[in-house]
This record gives sequence, C-alpha cells and structure tokens, in this order.
Amino acid sequence: MQQPNALLTTLSKMTIKPEVTFDKLFQKLFNVELWLLAYQRIAPKPGNMTPGIDGETIDGAGLRLIQDAIADLKASRYKPIPVRRVYIPKPNGKQRPLGIPIFRDKLLGTVLKLILEAIYEPTFSKHSHGFRPERSCHTALEAVKRDMNGVRWWVEGDIKGYFDNVNHDTLLRVLSKKITDKRFLHLIGQFLKAGYVEDWRYHQTYSGVPQGGTLSPVLSNIYLNELDMTYNAEVRGFLGYYSLADNLKDAAGGVLWITMTSFFCTLAGKRKSSIKKVIKNLKKGPNRYVISLEKEGKGIKEYELVSSTKQLQKEKVTYGKIDLIPKTWVYQSRNELGKRLLATECEWCGIRGSQVEVHHIRKLGNLQGKAPWERQMIERRRKTMVLCVECHDELHAGTLSEKKKKLRKIRRAGYAEMYKSGSEGVSVKPDVAIH
Repeated sequence: MQQPNALLTTLSKMTIKPEVTFDKLFQKLFNVELWLLAYQRIAPKPGNMTPGIDGETIDGAGLRLIQDAIADLKASRYKPIPVRRVYIPKPNGKQRPLGIPIFRDKLLGTVLKLILEAIYEPTFSKHSHGFRPERSCHTALEAVKRDMNGVRWWVEGDIKGYFDNVNHDTLLRVLSKKITDKRFLHLIGQFLKAGYVEDWRYHQTYSGVPQGGTLSPVLSNIYLNELDMTYNAEVRGFLGYYSLADNLKDAAGGVLWITMTSFFCTLAGKRKSSIKKVIKNLKKGPNRYVISLEKEGKGIKEYELVSSTKQLQKEKVTYGKIDLIPKTWVYQSRNELGKRLLATECEWCGIRGSQVEVHHIRKLGNLQGKAPWERQMIERRRKTMVLCVECHDELHAGTLSEKKKKLRKIRRAGYAEMYKSGSEGVSVKPDVAIH
C-alpha cells in the first residue's frame, strides 16, 4: 500500500507537466492510510459533532467505517446521502444555506479533496487566496501590502449566488481535461447531485455545490480557475512570457492581429453586425478598443482590449522563483490519530486486536473531570480516545469504570498464564472469575 505522503507528492509533481492526465485515480480511494490522513485532518473540528440526516456524528467512527466504505467503493455500490440543509445568519441580516453531510460522506469528500488539491493546487494562480491550504484573508492582505504599493484603483467584484449556481456539466468537463478516470468523475458527479433534505423533504440538486461540504471549496476553485484564465489573460500571458525577447514589438504584432481579428469576428457574430461596424463602435483612440457596460446604480465600466505592445510591461529578470515547485512538505508526516487506530488497542482496557472505535468530544473544556475516562482525556490533552466496542458502549451508557479496567487486566493476565502453561502441557485456571 502506497504511503499517502508519497502518493500525493507524486500527483503534485506529475501535474506540473501540462500534457499529463490522470486515468487511475479511483483505485487510490482504496488506500486505508489516505483515509486515515483525511480522518486526522477533519477530526479536531467541532462541526463533526453535528449529525447529518442519519443522526450520526464522528463519535464512534473508526476503521470499520473506513473498511466498509472502501468495500462499497470496490463493489460500485457507494452512493452519497443527501445533506441536511440548515441556515446560518449572514452579516447583512440574510441567511446562508449550509449543507451538513453524514460523516461517512464527509470523510470520503476529504479523501477526494486531498487528491484534487494535489493535482490542481500547483496550477492555481499565486494571487488566489480563498479556500486554499496555507492561505487565507490574512495572506491576501499581506500580499497587498507587499506587492501593491502605489496602487490607486481597486476593482471589487462578486458572483451572485456562486455556490448555488455552479453548472455541474461544465465543472465535470473542466475536471475531465486533467482527469480521464470515468469512475472517479462519476463519483464526484454523484456528490454534486446527491440533493438535500429540508424540513424532512428531499430536494434534487441540478446545479451548485453545497456550502459546508468538504469537497465544495476545491471544486469551486477549480471552476473559478477557468475564469482566471476570462480572453486578455491568455494574450498577456503569452506575450508576457516572451517580454524579454529583443524582437517582441516586431513579433507580437502578428499575435495581436490574430487575437484582435478573432475577437472582432466573435463580437460581430453575437451582434449580428459587420466587423467594420464593430471596430468603429469600439474604437476610442489609436489602437484603443473599449467595451462600455452600464449597470443599474453602478455607472459605466470600461473593459479595454489588449491590442498594442505598449500595454505590456517589460519586467526585470529575476531568479528567485523561476520554476513552480509543489509544496510536498504538507504530506511528509503520518498522522498521530492514524497510528493509534492502526494499533487496534483500546486506550482504556488495553485489549489488542479487537475492533476499535474513536470517541470524540467537541472541546476539552466541556469535560468536568468527574468520570475516570474524562480525567484520562484531560491528562493526555486529547479530544479523542480509541476504545474497543465494549468500552465505547459502556462509556455512553455511563458504566465505564476503573474497576472494570483493572478486572480486565487481571483477566488478560490469567489468559496469558493459561496460554503459557498450556504450551508446557499443564492446565491452569485463572484465580479470578469475571462476571
């Protein structure tokens, strides 16, 4: 079984080559350690204690849940469950819809997210900061202060109802440019079309990605990355790449002629007019073509076509960041919770080799320290405790005690003595009977 850090690092390195496509991703979902990495990533979040439509939370989820989910994936019978829709207040007084998936779907969504981030993160713009690893509003502000001194104009834009209006077919088509594994794409499509339940009524989702899902942010960024790439960006990127060439002004004329002609032909077709009329309508000066759009209450905005090399800025040669290097260090360590699960040892009674579950709490501050198991979690400063099924059931029933912990140790010691004596041809009974 490939280690998750090696797997994700390999995907990040492969994606830098634009000609590479990924056709065997679905089988990566069978990697138990990748699921344990995903489990570790989301386990500390208090939202995991909020139940989905099945009434279950992260509490009690362990290796059995992961193994069953992988078995369902292998048999092609895994089907995401509709999310439970709730509403949270927005700063403007309105409400934002939030989808709460069941924990199994949230965990698989995180596994898919890890894979997609490894493939797409190295290709995203360095100026993009939303919903990305190691990036936030604070990193965006830092970039503004560092790189944009002297800027006098700022343009603010907003895509109205973006999360609710993402086109599923367009998103899957964008994904298929790099990912050719049909089973993997079909699974993502199932998540998108799973629907939601509100007031105990099921609603089909024909567009959009559910806010609150672990998979939604990375899918949104993949979708918006295509927008970052909108007509002028391609022209600027092509000419900017060759901006150091001595013959830029001579050679760029041909490129600009092709792009401008294509633009005018496209616009003439949309307006059902002639190219000559379109050029005359847009021309605002020598080699300057502008589209003016008026929005109600927002005045007129002008969008200028790149049509001259004078609009390009010749940059200095820098050697600091020439090649794009993926941040593979984020995959370098095995998670601590994953090691505890793989040990299959109850952290209360000490029994080994049995089926284990993970007991979760929202916050350590919620523990009073009255019960022995609470004191153990407080002492170890952990919000999780790996328990055998018997101990976990007793914890929720309020009957988990130190007395039973000691008795089980005595019983294990007796069994060990029996095994040792039996191997020597002597039958020995333990001194303590457990009822």
